[in-house]
Amino acid sequence: MDRRAGRGRPRTVTPMHGTRYPLSPLPSPPPYPLPLGRGRLARAALALGCLAALAGCASTSQPHADRLESINRPVFGANQHLDDYAIGPVGRGWKAITPAPVRDSISNAYHNLTFPDRFVSSLGEGELRKAGSELARFLINSTMGIAGLLDPATVAGIPKYDEDVGKMLARWGVPPGPYIVIPIAGPSTPRDLAGGLLDLTLNPLTWTGMPGMGLGVLFAINGRAQEDQEIETAKRTALDYYVFVRDAYIQRRAPRSDYVTRESDDGLADPYQIDDAPPGQVRVCAALSAGPMCSIP
Repeated sequence: MDRRAGRGRPRTVTPMHGTRYPLSPLPSPPPYPLPLGRGRLARAALALGCLAALAGCASTSQPHADRLESINRPVFGANQHLDDYAIGPVGRGWKAITPAPVRDSISNAYHNLTFPDRFVSSLGEGELRKAGSELARFLINSTMGIAGLLDPATVAGIPKYDEDVGKMLARWGVPPGPYIVIPIAGPSTPRDLAGGLLDLTLNPLTWTGMPGMGLGVLFAINGRAQEDQEIETAKRTALDYYVFVRDAYIQRRAPRSDYVTRESDDGLADPYQIDDAPPGQVRVCAALSAGPMCSIP
């Protein structure tokens, strides 16, 4: 039988009862695209949305660069060993033997004592309202508050601010520089390091010599005790405690009202660039983002 004889004729199928039915040939694709129905249109829009989201994630840069991470991590690890085996246990021991009102009074006294730093920084930033509030708080708490042990200024409704020379330098346009971890002191940037050295010259404890150093140790231990629960919780729950502390430090250095982090030319988020951000931005506790000695209130 010649198999080529059947070519060109439609194929048929023979059911069991004997009737022959021709098979319809497969339709060829149309020369124009078919219109999208609602289902196809929805699926296409979803696919495009997913692609756009992936592209956006791929193009998003880091919130801040850590070019010195290979150096920062070993220093950070040494700081944590110091906190785990020395400063942390001492702070917890101090917390165990002192009632909360005593620790709160010591924190109030330290905040009142460091008034010159905040006052000068506020003036340097051109924030006369903040400088006036700091002066009023200092006069009231130093007298009615018994050398700052109590805080009647807060009861009177006078706002409390947290200014320092680092923030003042930021207002002057000084770039932050790369993120660095300083032995014992903890996270910082070159700008904050320079500001911290100037802060020391404005701290009355520096003027008194050895007695001031003794009080400084007391304030440091008390500050560590005050924030012990938050620090230990962060250590237990953070997937990478180094990354957690680094990111928390960058966020904490953003002032509380009218500043937000914005990436500078060197890739490091500048925590002090002025922006129209709402005041409800997330702020991270200072004790979570600082080294062992930086949990001073």
